[in-house]
Amino acid sequence: MSDDLGTKYAAMSCSAGGSGTELRADWNFAPAVPIEASVLRACFEGQEEKALEFQLRRLGG
Repeated sequence: MSDDLGTKYAAMSCSAGGSGTELRADWNFAPAVPIEASVLRACFEGQEEKALEFQLRRLGG
């Protein structure tokens, strides 16, 4: 996890399971994303070129 502010995220917990054709995984990170962040990226270590990038926007402001 990374954002455009350089926040240091740590994986706090995870769970995964599935069958031969399905997989579900949940990862929990801390701290919360700062309200000032405008971009959040998620990828597996060593696979930064495959990162998912999310544009963030404030609601109600």
